[in-house]
Amino acid sequence: MSHVAFFLALPFGLALAAAAALRLAGGGDIGARLSGVAVPAGFLAGWTWLHGLTLVPTGLTGVAAHIALGGALAGLALDAAAARPGWRMIVGAAFVAAGVWAATGLSGAITPMPADSAGRAVLWVSVVVLAVAWIGTLLRLRSHSLPGTGGDTGAEGAALLAALAAGLGLTAAAVGATGIAAPAAGLATAALGFLALAAPLRLPFSGGAVLGGGGALLGLVQALAIDWPGTVIPLLILSLGLFAGGTVAHLPVAPRWRPLALLGLGLLPGLLAAATAIALRG
Repeated sequence: MSHVAFFLALPFGLALAAAAALRLAGGGDIGARLSGVAVPAGFLAGWTWLHGLTLVPTGLTGVAAHIALGGALAGLALDAAAARPGWRMIVGAAFVAAGVWAATGLSGAITPMPADSAGRAVLWVSVVVLAVAWIGTLLRLRSHSLPGTGGDTGAEGAALLAALAAGLGLTAAAVGATGIAAPAAGLATAALGFLALAAPLRLPFSGGAVLGGGGALLGLVQALAIDWPGTVIPLLILSLGLFAGGTVAHLPVAPRWRPLALLGLGLLPGLLAAATAIALRG
């Protein structure tokens, strides 16, 4: 098996195995809730195989793995305690603040604080833009988190995450950012591993998947946006994939096929984003 095939199979297989083990061990209630942590677990397995996992991250790309780990642990705690919506909002807000802080270096921990007023103004605009992106993405993923009408499960949330991560990987590859393209592909396959079991085992896309998987995606997005400024427009195009779920809901698609329809439709902005990145680069 080639290195690329093994790398893609590792997150997929680990996410699938972890979701199945947690569901079968914990049952249809707590086991199903905890299974969402399989998504960031698969991502982190692929990341560790690529880079290892150090205590102190190096660069914005390295921060993404720590964000994913923090989100996985926070989501796991919320899911295990069956936390009320109020607590989930508080933890989610703290998680967003931590992710944006890590990216913008408000304390100089990752990047030095700008010395001039114009640089500081750009920094605070970046903080606002990133905060909006984090909140919007996590809320959109959360909207697909629980079983709904027509027998839906968390498969739709997994499909949306897989589509966005795949689009991010294609966009990063288009500009030569292989350090982001590879883990993005790993996140996409981890989400697909969870997706394979979401409907058969009635798994919700719970807090561990939303915060851990969504955090990994957003950590990689902000690393690409900040370290590769020319990708801002392609990333805005990629964000259109967040609306794929609303579009699929108005299509004459049977409920059991909606996750696959969402996956396909959600990939289209990613393909367009990658094409735009290539055009801008050329």
